[in-house]
Order: sequence, then C-alpha cells, then structure tokens
Amino acid sequence: MSYSALLRRAADYAALYRREGLSAGDRVVIALRHSVDLYAAFVGALLGGFVPAMFPFPSPKTRADDYRRSLAALFDNARPHLFVTYPDLADKCQSAGLAPAGLRMYCTDEPLPPGSPDRIGAEPSPDDTAFLQYSSGTTGLKKGVAISHRALLWQVDQYARAIRLTPRDRIVSWLPLYHDMGLIACLMTPLLHRVPLVALCPFEWVRRPASWLHAASIHRATLSWLPNFAYSFLARSVRDEELRGVDLSSLRGVVNCSEPILDASHVAFLRRFEPYGLRASALAASYALAENTFAATSGGFGDSLVRDIIDGVALARDGHAVPCSPESPTARVLVSSGRALPETEIAIVNEHGAELPERRVGEIVLRSPCLLREYYRNPDATRVALRGGRYFTGDAGYIADGELFVIGRLRDLIVIRGQNIYPQDIEAIVNDVRGVIPGRVAAVAVDNDALGTRDLVVLAETHETDAKRRERIRSQIRERIAAATEVAPADVRLFEHMWLRKSTSGKISRSINRERYLALRDENGGASHDTCGAHETNDAARSSKIRASKEVADADATLQRVRRCVNAVIGDGRRAGASLDDHGALITSGTIDSLRLAELIAAIEAEFDVSIPPAALAEISKIDTIAAWSGLIERLTTIGRDERRPTQSLDSSESRVAVPRRPEDVVLRTGEPRAVRRASGFWTRYYRWVFWRRGVRCGRGLRVLGPLLLRIDGSARNIEIGDNVTLMPGVDLKVRENGRIILHDGVVLDTGARLVAANDARIELGEDAQIAMGCIINAGADVIIGARTAVAGYCTIIASEHRYLGPEPFMRQGYDHTPVYIGQDVWIATHALINRGSRIGDGAVISAGSIVKGDVPPRAVVAGRPARVIRFRAPATRSVNPATAGL
Repeated sequence: MSYSALLRRAADYAALYRREGLSAGDRVVIALRHSVDLYAAFVGALLGGFVPAMFPFPSPKTRADDYRRSLAALFDNARPHLFVTYPDLADKCQSAGLAPAGLRMYCTDEPLPPGSPDRIGAEPSPDDTAFLQYSSGTTGLKKGVAISHRALLWQVDQYARAIRLTPRDRIVSWLPLYHDMGLIACLMTPLLHRVPLVALCPFEWVRRPASWLHAASIHRATLSWLPNFAYSFLARSVRDEELRGVDLSSLRGVVNCSEPILDASHVAFLRRFEPYGLRASALAASYALAENTFAATSGGFGDSLVRDIIDGVALARDGHAVPCSPESPTARVLVSSGRALPETEIAIVNEHGAELPERRVGEIVLRSPCLLREYYRNPDATRVALRGGRYFTGDAGYIADGELFVIGRLRDLIVIRGQNIYPQDIEAIVNDVRGVIPGRVAAVAVDNDALGTRDLVVLAETHETDAKRRERIRSQIRERIAAATEVAPADVRLFEHMWLRKSTSGKISRSINRERYLALRDENGGASHDTCGAHETNDAARSSKIRASKEVADADATLQRVRRCVNAVIGDGRRAGASLDDHGALITSGTIDSLRLAELIAAIEAEFDVSIPPAALAEISKIDTIAAWSGLIERLTTIGRDERRPTQSLDSSESRVAVPRRPEDVVLRTGEPRAVRRASGFWTRYYRWVFWRRGVRCGRGLRVLGPLLLRIDGSARNIEIGDNVTLMPGVDLKVRENGRIILHDGVVLDTGARLVAANDARIELGEDAQIAMGCIINAGADVIIGARTAVAGYCTIIASEHRYLGPEPFMRQGYDHTPVYIGQDVWIATHALINRGSRIGDGAVISAGSIVKGDVPPRAVVAGRPARVIRFRAPATRSVNPATAGL
C-alpha cells in the first residue's frame, strides 16, 4: 500500500469522526488488530485535529479481568468521544458495562464514509495535544502522556537527522503501535519522510521470530528497532533451517532501545547472525521514552557503540562507575545509549535534585523541545515529573565522556545493607547458569522485618526435575551472585517452565512475580525450600480450597488423549498422562503461553482429526480445568459443522441465484463422495514435510509434481489445502496482510499459476476447480470460485486495480478493491480478463480473450471487449442417483 492510499483511507476515518459529531481536540480511543485500519484510524485522527489514543487488543494470554480493568481505567482517564474497535471487543465492552454512558462506538465491519485528503479538518495549533500515549502494564493502566504536534514534528525531524535517514532506506518492524517505539520510529517517522515500511503483526513475530529476519532479507531492509530482550530471543530461538537464504547485509541500523542494553545480548545476536550478513557496525542504540515523544539520544550509525568496563562492586557499593580491567572478577560491561540529540540536555541528579559529576549514578533528568505537555488529567503526577522545565525520568544511569549509560529503573533498585543491586544484573548472571531457561528469571526484593532490611530473592525456571541436579543449579546461582555482587540471595526458587508471568510488552514482570512468590511463601508457612510440581504452575495452588486432582484410573479416553496433547506441548519431561492438575487454568495461569496455544491447537486437530474453527478458539482460551476438554472436543465437530456453508449439490434448486452477490452464494462443494488417492514421489513427500513444518493446513492425497514458490508473510495457517489437491511445478502461492488461500478437495493448479491474497482478502477455490497454466489471481478483496469451474491458460482474475485519475503518479495513488464471485461449472477460456467487482453466474462461459467487468447471468455465453451475452447454454439436467431411482 502506498502512503497516498493510506492517507486516503485516513481521510475516510477523518470523515467518520466528523460524521460522529467530534470536534477538534476530542479524544478517540483505538483498539484494533494489526491491520491497515489500525494505521489509518490513528493518522485520520491526527489529520482531523482529533486526539487519538492507541490501546492493545486482548491476546489469548491476556487475563480478561486485567484487560477489563485497564480498559475501564483508560475510558475514565481519556474520556473519549468515540471508541474504534472490532465487533467482538465492542460486544464484550457493552456486555461487561465498560463503556461509559454516551460513548459512541465504531466497528470496522461498518462502512466508512468517503473522505478527501483535501478536506480533512481544522488545522490544529502546534502546541495542541496531538495524541495520548497509553500502555497497559502489569500493574494496571499507566499514565496518559500528552504529546503536542510541535513535539512530534521536532522529534521526527531531529531523530531522522541523527540516524541519517534517506528515502533509500527501508524499515522493517514487528513493534506494536501502542508503544512509543513502534508508533514514532515505525509509523510517524517513515510516514512523514515517505520511507517504505514493512510491518509485521507482533503476535505473528512472537509465534515465528524468523519472520522478522526473512522480511529484512526479502525487502532489503536497512533499519529496524528492537527492545533488548528481542536480541537474545532471536539469537536462541531461530533454528538453522529457518535461516536458509537469509541475507542481512542490507541492515545498517538495528537500534536497541526501550530497555537497558545488555552487552551479552549484542554479542549473542551478532555471533548468531553475522554468518548471514549482519555487520557489527549495524548495532545501534537509543535512550527513548514516551514522555520525550521518543528518542533522547542516539548511538551508532557510523560510530561504534561505546562499551564501558567498570567495577561492579564499586557500582553497587558507591554508585560510582569506576573503569577496571576486563580480567577483573568483578568487571561489568555496560553499553552506551549514545549522545543527546540537538537541543536536548541530559543531567544526572541525586535524590535532592543536585547534579552529579561524571561516572556517578543517579536519576536521569531531561530537558528537550519534545517533552510531554502533561500527564493527561493527572496534575499530581505531572507536578512530580515535570519540575522547572525538566522531566525526572525515574531511570538510573550515569554519563561518561558525553555518553549516556542507562542502568535501570530506580523503583526496581534493590538496596541491601547499603549496596545498590540492579535486578537486570542479577538476572543476567543467572541466565548463564546451566540448567536455567534463558530469559526466564526474575530478581526481586522482599522485606525482612526481623533484620530490618530487605532480602534478595531469585525466581528462575528450569526443565530439570531431578532433585540433586536442581540443588546444584541453586548452588551455582548463589555462588555466581555472591562472587559478582558480594550479596547472597536469601532464597532461590526454581519453577517449572511458564510459571513466571510476563507483561503485555513481553518482559518478565518483577512486580507480579514478587506477589506470586509472597503468596506461595505464605502458603508454605514462610519456608524457603525449593518447590516443584504442578501445584506451582497454577494460581489455584495458592488457595487451600483447591486440591490437586487425583489420578483417575478409569478416566474417559477422550480426556486421556487431551492430557497427552497438553503434556507434549508443555514439553517439561513429564511422561504422558502423568499428574497434571485437571482443575488448573492452562492459559491464564501461565502454564502455556500464546506460542504453545498454537501448538496445542495443532496437536488436538491432529489427534482428533478435526479442524478447530475460529468460534472455538474462545472456548480454548478460557479453559480453566483440564476435565472440561472432553466436553469441548465433543462440541468441536458440531461447531465446525455449523460454521461450514450448507453443502449443496451442483444442480440443487437452492443454489440457483441470478448471480452470486455474496460469498455464501458460491457453491463450493459438489456433495459427491470421493476416495482419497494415494500420492507419492519426491516433491509430494518434500512439500508435505514443508507444509507440516511451516504450519500450512494440508489434507490427504496431496500431489506435487515439482518445485513451488511459497511466500508467506504472516501466519502459514492462512493457507488451507483440502484432499486430493494437485500442484504442478512453479505454482506460486503468496499471502500477506492477513490474506488467505483456501483450496478445496480436488483442486488442480497448473504450471506457473499464481495466487496472491492480501489486504485481509481470501482466494477460495471450490471442489474440483482447475486453474490452468500461467493464470494469475490477485486478491486485494475476496475472489471466490465455485466447484468444477475451469479457468484456461493465461487468464487474469483481479479484485484490485490501480487508481490513475489523480494528478500524481499512478503508482502513488493506491488501489480500489472489490470482490469477485464466480459460480460453479463456469468455463473461462484462454487469455480472458475478469476485472474487480465481476459476478459470474453458475454455468456461464467466458470466451477467449474476453474482458469481463460486471454481472454475467447464469449459463450465459459471453464474448468481446467488453464482454456481452451472445447466447445461452441449454438448461442443466438434474442428475439421477441410480440407487434411489425406483423410490
């Protein structure tokens, strides 16, 4: 999509806001899935002089109660005039009574009024609020940061200069827009500088981290922004086979921001991907925060990031960053976040606000032209943070030779017997202990009333179940922490995988896990012994009212099969069918996360030979007892059958409509029984493995006769292949922007056939449909083709076309999208062109070389450019089933 097309879509949203009665400065809350509408709704509000606020939509991992509380707090603070969302969330808000009285809602399934980029709205003042930046944290809704238009434009221009941005750059991002890093670096900056942007869905990236690497390689990206945890996550989670063909040599800047930078993360990232073209010079950094619109510093981009080797003991004891030898046992390596942007003043102050000299640790304080105007409707928080024109960040750090080194949040600082302990340092030490799952560690402090001080507690996850090996892991954790910090942890707890909770930004939440630890400790009477077992992995274990479920020898066979699926997905070394708490919540307790939810769905589909439709996903995400699975599985077949279209025979009178006007009007199934063929051969076996590995849904009897071109930008489950499908050499299947391709039973795609589905559209081919050599089906809106329809060679079917009447170059004018519906038993002869919006009735014939745009009646024979009816086929005869002919 071009930026011009995005602006036209944004103009439609601006027209919607005016139609809903909004005036300049009125607030619009936006909670949408990753889509074009998410971008357009936000930009349309900016252009119209309204004040948008992004908010994340709930994922399967999100606790419903937490999300409702956060959304209610957002509504209370922002007091929006309009809520832009999708139908399901709107229904939940209304049923839960979350929407304030008088709040209007717009759902994305409703049509937008046409707007014009030339008529957006009143031009706002530079100092008016442009948008509110909220984020949903683990402790509730964070404060609303009010950013002015002046601050936004200054930030975008100055940061673009700092990173030497040019129109030749290309940005790739998976970052959500409800965080400042995604919103400013990966939307507003490329939009205002017309730099191409490749945007991935954040949840798809978490499910398939290699998608970011492939996107950077395919699109020759030059810039990207990542939080620190993503460097380590990518380095350890991407498999070798996922890196085939990846070339990262185009990247000139991979910017680490949003978290304190860990040198070990950079080292692991570079070591893993340097063989694939990543250069050390591409590592860059920035100290960025929503209250400063985004970046306050920038490092890299021609200059190597500065690494400071300091004495960790002196840092903890005295708050002094003293350089030391790399060979020192107490040496720590800190990485600079770069130097201040122009007109930006950075100081380090003590608890009284007095400035500290270089290399002394204190609170980071900012003054810049792009600071927040206020915390929206929160004067107390504004007075605390904004003093004398400076913003007190609450972050700890120091300055050395003009370089800023960020250590962490002051509120996370653990002070034990006069020593400053930074939890991320402890966590980095523990991550390197063999047996600990990397990235699954939390260091927290708890009060010790008896000694009048605080204790350090380490919470870590491990796959290890042997008691002696677990004890060795705990001993190594204690020894390494004591050697590096001169502080010994009072308690080291090892838990099963997925016990620790994360925030919505994907980080382990220290505050939430501290509370869980205290509840568990209190339940055990203050004991500090290590505990392991299913009761630790469930919130229900903290209540004495819920007992661990006993093993049921005569358990239902369905329940046992589901248990095996769950155990296989958890992968924690338990034998299948072992004691798994039947009454514990799987998802909300953290037993499985969103990644393993997808694996669990696939495992159950394979085990029970069912297809789980979208309507059942809500059931799965809300499971609170394993015993409920038996009833769920019994319902799956019914749910799946109800969601399918009614099966109609080719000649049934119910299928007779003038032309198909909706997807439901296209008959996709023949209603005839079919045997599954046996297919073999190298390419068949190879692509069955490829489809299974990538997550493509594939039926039985697949026959592949040569190499294919698969381009999947998003979920591989958006491609569904039925039974007895044949794919000839060179078939090209491409899905992006949440497009879908569905091939029903018996479909044949001939050599070089190309199917491209994008823009949330789907290409669906009915049973026994045939697409011949060299055909192109391009779907920016739905293209539905009925059963037994044949498309001859070198035809083109398009649901999108370029706009071209405007004064600017047509490549910048975007596209118009209209669905194409083609009925059953249609023959489209060679070199025909079927334009967007065409609707072709059952049994029609399109002559060679015809150009179709509009409606073709059932059984009509059309020809010409444009195509016109020249005759009609004979009426269809009703087939007779010999088995019932005598009845």
